[in-house]
Amino acid sequence: MEQEYEKVLVDTLRMLVEPLVEDLTITVSREGDQYRVNVNSDKNELLVGHRGENIKAIQHITRVIVHIKFPDNKTHFLIDVGEFKKVRESLINSVVPEIAKTEVIEKGSSIILVKLNGYERKMVHNLLDEIKGVETTSIGEGSERKLMIRPTEDSAGVSSVENAIFIDIEDYKTIVESDESKNGEMNEERE
Repeated sequence: MEQEYEKVLVDTLRMLVEPLVEDLTITVSREGDQYRVNVNSDKNELLVGHRGENIKAIQHITRVIVHIKFPDNKTHFLIDVGEFKKVRESLINSVVPEIAKTEVIEKGSSIILVKLNGYERKMVHNLLDEIKGVETTSIGEGSERKLMIRPTEDSAGVSSVENAIFIDIEDYKTIVESDESKNGEMNEERE
């Protein structure tokens, strides 16, 4: 049954993607209770789309088709193109705890993370769930949904949406790297 499920999953992806690309490779691996499906081609940027919108669409269509063929199988799968999602996951895992520490715990600010999809918001909720002094909540509706990280009631800080700082993790990473580079240059000048 599992091999048949994987075959339908790969065949469905091929049917959707092959007309758009020439050199297509699809690999499937098991990660815990879900599959990770890696797609690589000569046109990864096209398949990823702006901020992963095309991957999201491909994943949705694939999920609908696979679910029709296997209505009782609730196995989750994650489609990634050129490791776009894996890179985003790594970015979230490295940047978000730093944001929680410096901006929320140390400065007492509330932060709203923008441009995260549902899967990424869930990752952040899970990542920060055990960190003392911060709490997370999703705000907004539909495509305008965002994730707020704020100090808990028992810690000092501002927890209102009105005073929150909006952060795109891509921009935050760039700012931090730029600051680190400048600090390194200043230290070299002092020596």
